[in-house]
Amino acid sequence: AVVSTQSTWALVKSFFQKKMKNWCPMWSLDTKICARMVNNEVQFYENSNFDAIAHKIHLAKVSDFSMAPGNSKFTHVVTYVPGSKGAPSFTRLYQYPSFDDKQVLANKSFFQADSVDFKWNSLGNTVLLLTQSEVDKTGGSYYGKQQLHYMSTKGDTGSGWGWAKGRGPVLLRGRS
Repeated sequence: AVVSTQSTWALVKSFFQKKMKNWCPMWSLDTKICARMVNNEVQFYENSNFDAIAHKIHLAKVSDFSMAPGNSKFTHVVTYVPGSKGAPSFTRLYQYPSFDDKQVLANKSFFQADSVDFKWNSLGNTVLLLTQSEVDKTGGSYYGKQQLHYMSTKGDTGSGWGWAKGRGPVLLRGRS
């Protein structure tokens, strides 16, 4: 990944990324915070200073994250850790830069999820989690299984709305 200034396109920083998935850095709307995934952590840089990591979330086996839309004063971050060996997958919702385990705003765990797409509301205080499994172990579908989950900065969580008996694809329209 290459980071450059918008006005002159001068190189500010370059990063080497081994994985094709989730390599793209994310910025807050005011561009004061930049985040990227590296191995088992999400690293955050502030004010275009890429010489030092300002904050980080270290979470074993974290495989995805998303920053809420909004400016740096109200940035929320959600992380995803896939399940393994009978343990559920889980997501955690944080208020930037409070990333201690005791400062988690909401936790959501679920089974049968190989990946997750994050869909934030425009205020950045609620996120829908569209999970997908490659294989439906119940045999209900050849195409795997989708589930819809919900998390809010108030600590609310929920699962499984909008379709009969949880079967069929989940279609979300609107902004990504």
